Amino acid sequence: MFRSFLQAEDSFGKRINRGRREKGIGNSMKIIAITDSYAPNIGGLEDGLERIMAHLQKAGNDVLVVAARNPPALPAEETIRGIRIKRLFFIRPQISPKWLIGLTAIPQLIGIIRKEKPDVVNVHFPHSNALASCFAISACGRVPFIITFHGNDAVFLKKSRLSRALVGHLIKNAKGVTGVSDFVAGSLLGDFAPGALCVRSGIDLNEFDLKEEAQKKAPARFIYATGRFVYKKGFDVLIKAFSHAKIPDEMKLVITGDGQEWRKCKKLVVDLGIGERVQMPGFVSRGRLRQLFRECELFVLPSREEPLGAVVIEAMAAKKPIVATGVGGVPERIMHGRNGLLCRPEEEDMAKKMEWMISHQHQARQMGLEARRNAESETWEKTAEGYVKVYKNAIKKMKEEFGSEGIAKKESGKKENEPEVKAEIKSEEEEEKIKTKQNRGESISKSAAQEEGKNEIKKEDAGGKGTEINESDETGKNETERDGKMNSQEDEDETEKREADEKEESTAEGEMEGKIEKEKSETEMDGETKSQEESETENGEADRENEENAAEEEAKEEIDTKKGETERDSKTKSLEENSSMMEDEEKGSSIEDDGEGNKAE
Repeated sequence: MFRSFLQAEDSFGKRINRGRREKGIGNSMKIIAITDSYAPNIGGLEDGLERIMAHLQKAGNDVLVVAARNPPALPAEETIRGIRIKRLFFIRPQISPKWLIGLTAIPQLIGIIRKEKPDVVNVHFPHSNALASCFAISACGRVPFIITFHGNDAVFLKKSRLSRALVGHLIKNAKGVTGVSDFVAGSLLGDFAPGALCVRSGIDLNEFDLKEEAQKKAPARFIYATGRFVYKKGFDVLIKAFSHAKIPDEMKLVITGDGQEWRKCKKLVVDLGIGERVQMPGFVSRGRLRQLFRECELFVLPSREEPLGAVVIEAMAAKKPIVATGVGGVPERIMHGRNGLLCRPEEEDMAKKMEWMISHQHQARQMGLEARRNAESETWEKTAEGYVKVYKNAIKKMKEEFGSEGIAKKESGKKENEPEVKAEIKSEEEEEKIKTKQNRGESISKSAAQEEGKNEIKKEDAGGKGTEINESDETGKNETERDGKMNSQEDEDETEKREADEKEESTAEGEMEGKIEKEKSETEMDGETKSQEESETENGEADRENEENAAEEEAKEEIDTKKGETERDSKTKSLEENSSMMEDEEKGSSIEDDGEGNKAE
């Protein structure tokens, strides 16, 4: 089944190329974004993609999002804030019956691309969508694909062989690869996509401006942190550092978010006896999140691993001093001592940096202002412009590679030129034939003219001087008439000769073909007869060899029998001789005995 989808590349790709709009590299494009998750799901990936798509569509582009249908209760199609969304059952390959449902996403994704005819396809966070995207990029070879990594998806490449196989196929066939930070594009993707570009996520500055009514209030002093409660986010380190830090007792710690380690961290708070100073409300709305950013006194990012640190740019937009671990892509935004402080993901070092920020409020406030100035250069508009540049470059590469009419014309170019070449060869042969026929006609006309000249000379010699003038006039008239007749006759002769030559050539060609066929048949017959003769000779030689061998064996047997007879004769003779000798000896001994006996007597 997989092979059939991949084999659809040529026919399906040509239909895609023919049906696409000829927009070139203009400002307006049709874009399909494929992603693992999208709104209404909440998270850094979902929020960032929604803002990128909104700004791309606001710039005049036609945007369609194809997202994973997770949870399954989400509708298959809907529109959220003006963005069209289609959802498919993207499931990462696994040993489970539910993975079979994920196979349906392959033809569905290819069908969507075929129907929409996009100018570019951008695959975001290639993880559960990687398998379907692999088939789509192979089947839709004339549509440029861009692969964008957001952090954890790049980490999976180093940890999973399956991810390396699927995503490696995407990277190999893509017209561009991007990462959301220099750390992702360089360190994480360096071994897999050396030419990856960095297109950073942006921020909406207006959302984090402190409102006038909030400025008049005197909110409670607190340190703020947010994210998913997983080990790599390091919230356990933050809780321990807060319990050890020498900061005022009225200073509280607020951590928002949910995850598998929330209960573990809550238990840690109780065990450390700081339950009254630490608040863990769990998941909060986007509005409440922005409010907490605006009202906090210090923001802390305690991550053990962080490809980008999207929450860092939000704290920068809110003009907040920041203490962050110097891991992953965080140092790209936080310059130690200028717009924040970097620390190690250890409770002691983190506690010291928090103490310094709380005790040096003036310097901390200056760092927050510097962080805001740095954030002003990273807006969502600039992020969208960065993607547009990548898309235009990919479309340009595709046009340079395949041309505006696609690769099909290049492949069929040789076949289309073949009849033209054959026609040229035929025309040259016909011209040569006409030239030879014209040369033959000229030679015939020359010979006829020579004969007429001889007859005229004879007539002039036979006639008198007076008749020469008349004869010359008559001959002139006759010559003109003859010339006309000769020309007409020559034309008729030429046409007849042409027809005769063509017939002769056709007959000659037929004879040649017949000869060739006869020769082929004769050679085949000769080959068959030779093979038969060779086989017969081989069989005869084999028979003769067998007869000779049999004769040799018979001769050997005769020799052996003769040898046996001679041996037996010699043995019998020797036995007879021995027996005769024994008899003679016995006779002698008997005589001797008789003699002795007689003597005794």
